[in-house]
Amino acid sequence: MSKLSASTARQSLKDPCRFYVLGICSKGNACQFTHERPNESTSSSPSSNVTLSTGHRPESNSKKPSCRYFASGTCTRGTSCPFPHEEPSKAPPSANTLPVPQPRADSRSQTPCQFFAKGYCRNGDICPYSHAKLDTLEGARKQNRELDEEVPNEAHFHDDWTREFGGALVKFEDGGKISKISLPSDFSAIRLNKLPPGSSPISVATLLSSLDVVVSPDNVRVIAQPGMAGCSADVKVEDPTFAQTVCCTTLSQIEAVHIAVPMPRGSGLHRVDCRRVNCSWHRPTRTAWLNFGYQKAAQKVYEQFNTGNYKVLGCTVKAKEPTGSSDYWNPYAWTVMLTDLAGTVEEQDIYQAIPKFHKPRNVVMGEPTYNTEMDYSTTIVKSMLSKFGPLEWWEASVNPNGKRIKASARFFDESHAREAASSLKNKSLPFNRTARLTVGLITVAKFKVSSRIYDVLSERLNSQTPTWENRYKVYFAAYPSQQRYRVLKLEGEDSKLVAQAKEALGRIINGEVARKDGKDLWSTSLGRNGEEFERLKQVEKDHGVVVVRDRRRSQLRLFGTEERCKRATEALEMLIQEGNLDSHVIKLNSDEFQWACRGGFKALTVHLGENKATFDIASTPKRILIGGTNEDYEAALAVIASRQVGVMTTSSNSDQTECSVCWNEADEPVRTSCNHVYCSGCFADMCRSGTSASTEFCISCIGGEGRCEKVLALSEIQEFLSSAAFESVLEASFTSYVRQHPSIFRYCSTPDCGQIYRVANTMVEGTASSPTVFTCVKCLIPTCTSCHSLHPGLTCADHKEVASGRYEALAKVKKELGIKDCARCKTAIEKTEGCNHMTCGGCKAHICWVCMATFDTSSECYAHLNKMHNGAFDHTDVVF
Repeated sequence: MSKLSASTARQSLKDPCRFYVLGICSKGNACQFTHERPNESTSSSPSSNVTLSTGHRPESNSKKPSCRYFASGTCTRGTSCPFPHEEPSKAPPSANTLPVPQPRADSRSQTPCQFFAKGYCRNGDICPYSHAKLDTLEGARKQNRELDEEVPNEAHFHDDWTREFGGALVKFEDGGKISKISLPSDFSAIRLNKLPPGSSPISVATLLSSLDVVVSPDNVRVIAQPGMAGCSADVKVEDPTFAQTVCCTTLSQIEAVHIAVPMPRGSGLHRVDCRRVNCSWHRPTRTAWLNFGYQKAAQKVYEQFNTGNYKVLGCTVKAKEPTGSSDYWNPYAWTVMLTDLAGTVEEQDIYQAIPKFHKPRNVVMGEPTYNTEMDYSTTIVKSMLSKFGPLEWWEASVNPNGKRIKASARFFDESHAREAASSLKNKSLPFNRTARLTVGLITVAKFKVSSRIYDVLSERLNSQTPTWENRYKVYFAAYPSQQRYRVLKLEGEDSKLVAQAKEALGRIINGEVARKDGKDLWSTSLGRNGEEFERLKQVEKDHGVVVVRDRRRSQLRLFGTEERCKRATEALEMLIQEGNLDSHVIKLNSDEFQWACRGGFKALTVHLGENKATFDIASTPKRILIGGTNEDYEAALAVIASRQVGVMTTSSNSDQTECSVCWNEADEPVRTSCNHVYCSGCFADMCRSGTSASTEFCISCIGGEGRCEKVLALSEIQEFLSSAAFESVLEASFTSYVRQHPSIFRYCSTPDCGQIYRVANTMVEGTASSPTVFTCVKCLIPTCTSCHSLHPGLTCADHKEVASGRYEALAKVKKELGIKDCARCKTAIEKTEGCNHMTCGGCKAHICWVCMATFDTSSECYAHLNKMHNGAFDHTDVVF
């Protein structure tokens, strides 16, 4: 058949359009082929026995299965594919027909393609990895991870009310009371290695139960070690003897190792974090030599590369000055060497970087420093880190223009991060023995600050940031506002420099107290919500500062730039002077307090006028604050003495607008679950007031004239307080608890250290007593947990002798009698006669009586006496 007749035959058969079958035909109705699916053809068609134009061979009686890659849209063979490209039938499957499996989402689609980053992915659109803009994708991933890490969404975050204070794990309950304090010494932990694949916390707990060791699955953390067939698990139990018991017991093929106790991370833990490491190593590089016939052309290319006008694959490279000679007949007389080229650069990439009029006559490429792909090298480095402990997360840089490959990892435990940083620093790499791995331990310090305060401090913080980066090599970040507060972060490799920057940042965000001539500026009227308070807000607005009233300390704390705080201080001084108001405090006894609650305070406010008296029922003892002249103060005393009673107005709780603390109109009111109203500031003061009480710390409602006494839930307290204020209340509760239980806990003997230890001979529930010596992890000072003193090398009795002075008296008597102590066992020895070789009656050591040196044998002692002291007997010098 001729070509013409064959073409006519295909048209007469009305072949289906293969591009329409694939869904990409652009001709529409103008297409000469029929737009029908292959399965739309009827069996009665004359062409049913003829191959349709899909490019396949005629099918045999046993029909081949459809191409699964075509069904998922990823077949790259086109018409050469041996399997039919048919759309999956939408009809219900018959009894003999298996359903077509739906393609599953490929998890690799979220991972950036490293070859696309370099600009030459050979797989194109069918690459399973992401070809999105890497800077956008990487930035979004990093931002989401950091936000999740630093500022968890409180709506989805379950707070277990556990905090770390003083090196202890503190569990809180409603009212801010402490339900339990645990120290690292109360726990012990092990790591079980060589566990069967697929082990779970339940299976590990069951395994340990066979040793009569009861462990909750919640205390088991299974770790899948990379490159290992089995897995490991960390087990922590509140029993100091647990690790010793398990490690001394045979567990078949399973290995048990004693490890440091990993303390849990609650929402308030790890304000200073040292669990992250940054590491980097050189990318593969190569060198190229460019040959020119003339010096002028070589010089021009050299200058263009060094100024950055010529780039190779978008990267700036270094060029060395041309070398050669003026040989007219040599086409390669001059050479320019390019260094630090990426290992993937080829000869054509060099030619493409140079315009035609400057192209070299020849290019010679050197060999790459090593031939390892990035994914393989990052996997190797990750496995090197994982040998020191499990990683919480791992992230490698995908920047194709960098000279080094950079990666970050965060360990679950700080000790593992420190060990990895010290052991792997400058370690050679398996894939490039000439290169070294750079590893640095990152210290991260975090602060929480009110968004309102941050806004007025942002200018000051921005001016301080370059100093931190240039002087301390510490980097600052402020995360977006969430729940009325912001998280500020400092991070750097040098922990000492991070501590210095942390101290500087702390001074800024703590504000400064308004003072004049060394005295705090304060008036009792400023603590109320009347006219003076409105004028206080005007000072904030006029000078761009935030003024926080600290009623407990009778202070005004200012936040803003130094110049603005200075002007605001002058305005506050004028405000107090213009008011000509003095602060007076009247403390109430029980009878006076009952009188005030039954209408006496109402009578006092009527007599003095509005906004001159404040009823503080959160303090101990209860008190009335008078902000006014001396005459107002005297009048208030007279009213209290006369026990005048005002008319008490009754109103439902739902209509109440007076603060339950100050009994004034509530400012920024908050309403508790028991339906009592507080000023937001008064509520915060009431929560802090528990630290001054002599009883157990507990925050309860004082509404209903002090009769409510409902213990407030922690979730409710957290809702009405700023994050920083809530954390400070919990810390105050902890401090109060330690102060009121000196027989259980004590602070480190170093002043202002803050670390606590358990007093000796006090028992943890079901566990042994604490160690007799506590070495502070913060200041490294050893303290005796029995007598709470520093006496290294001495018993408590010996220390008592030394401290009382009796030891010095005894030493004086022994010296007068010629009694000396054995250097080995401290046995007292007296020499009555004979040579200077003595034998201790306690440890049997041989002693030189002259210098008290000890020896194992008598011959060694005599040799010493002869050599150092001219013999074994004393010699009397004769003077002529």
